[in-house]
Amino acid sequence: MRYKYETYEFGDIYNYASASTYTREKEEFHYFAAALSATYMSSLFHKPVIYNATATVDGNQDNIQRVKGFVTANIVLKRTANTTITIGALAMLDPSAIIPITLLFTYNHKFQDSKWDIDFILPQRLLFRRQLLENGRISLGTELNSESFYLNLNTSNLKGIYELNQLELKSGITYEYRITPQIIGFLKAGVNNILSTRVTERGERTSNYIYDHKEDAQGYFRFGISYNPF
Repeated sequence: MRYKYETYEFGDIYNYASASTYTREKEEFHYFAAALSATYMSSLFHKPVIYNATATVDGNQDNIQRVKGFVTANIVLKRTANTTITIGALAMLDPSAIIPITLLFTYNHKFQDSKWDIDFILPQRLLFRRQLLENGRISLGTELNSESFYLNLNTSNLKGIYELNQLELKSGITYEYRITPQIIGFLKAGVNNILSTRVTERGERTSNYIYDHKEDAQGYFRFGISYNPF
């Protein structure tokens, strides 16, 4: 289950046609999603293979908007006490996905006689991690992230439900601290590079966008807490 709330405030907007300045009210967006995932393990060429299928239903405060999902298959090429390597593929069952099909490659390695390890998942992330103090861990690297929400528009040019999809690359530092065996807090800070932001009609391919824009790199800061009952 996931709930996301976003709010945007606008500065003064200058209209070149009328040579006038006007203001715009604050925009608020609510996003809801629920997902069901199934995993199956088998073997291929005497190597372990992991299959996964995930279906997601999402929407906004007005209604359920879409059903989408993805499937993955990964074969474990190597697994030792210090190193795990897998290769596979991911297919998005969603025409509006910015990257519909992608190769998956993972490499996790703990360096010998060291507190450092590397966690590489193509194309999702590259992290160098190290235990810090008894209950903490620090990570340095880059993570690929996507965000979306729905827009209910009713203007002279656009009427209906539209979807904003954004692809971003977050680079920086993360500190995690185990408060209890089940509760972990984290702090993140760094630079966020927006790779793509496009608005399409609901369910349309991103190549058929009605609007896109560019953003400069921006600093970001996040903090949070997670609870694992198991």
